[in-house]
Amino acid sequence: MIINILICDDNPNDLHNLKTNIDRFFFQLPESFDYHIDECTSGESLLSMCSENVYHALFLDIELPGINGLEAAKILRKSNNSIIIIFVTSYDQFMRDSFEVQPYQYLEKPIRFESAKKVCQSIIQTISNNHSSILAISTANGNILINIHDLTYIQSVKGKKNLLEFHLKNGEIHYTNGTILAWENELKKYGFIFSRRGILVNVNHVHIITNDQVILKSNETLPLSRRQAKTFHDTFVNNVISIFK
Repeated sequence: MIINILICDDNPNDLHNLKTNIDRFFFQLPESFDYHIDECTSGESLLSMCSENVYHALFLDIELPGINGLEAAKILRKSNNSIIIIFVTSYDQFMRDSFEVQPYQYLEKPIRFESAKKVCQSIIQTISNNHSSILAISTANGNILINIHDLTYIQSVKGKKNLLEFHLKNGEIHYTNGTILAWENELKKYGFIFSRRGILVNVNHVHIITNDQVILKSNETLPLSRRQAKTFHDTFVNNVISIFK
């Protein structure tokens, strides 16, 4: 498993100190825990790097020139709900304001090894638990991470060859290139099944099935073909049964 980490801090000494402590932590682990660290010094560069690369964890200084850490995190959260954000700060006054962006933990400056070690251990545990349910897709706005449990359905865009819409439960839609059959092969073990040609549905988000429609928990309706009706219904029922086992 490779863990990609981004550190953002405009203070060279603080940045070097944090990186040194993270290096020290991973040096003590088995080789199976590989990692990579990138560095940046501003909120603007952070957003640019996150649009071009997939990071599992972000160590973010709150006090930055230009776009500060809180503002950068709010922008980042609009396209990435999965990245683990650890705020690094010297001031308690920022803690309450940071709740909106769902911070994972805090590190207080100056960074000490034991504090960094505890955070890194928690990050590894969280990523290990979630790793199998995270998708990385490439969009026009850069790479994003999607939790499979937040994905309601995938739909082929009519008239656009190999262009897909990824619909999330919060209403967001992300576009990426690919074939829906390839995603069906990857996601069927998570309860994804075609309701009709070109629409791959996560049965975990299904509320009601009618003769010709699938009604999601969000009240959105999707067409259900006669050919797929029995298979779709059986998959839905089996999924409900497995929940209560």
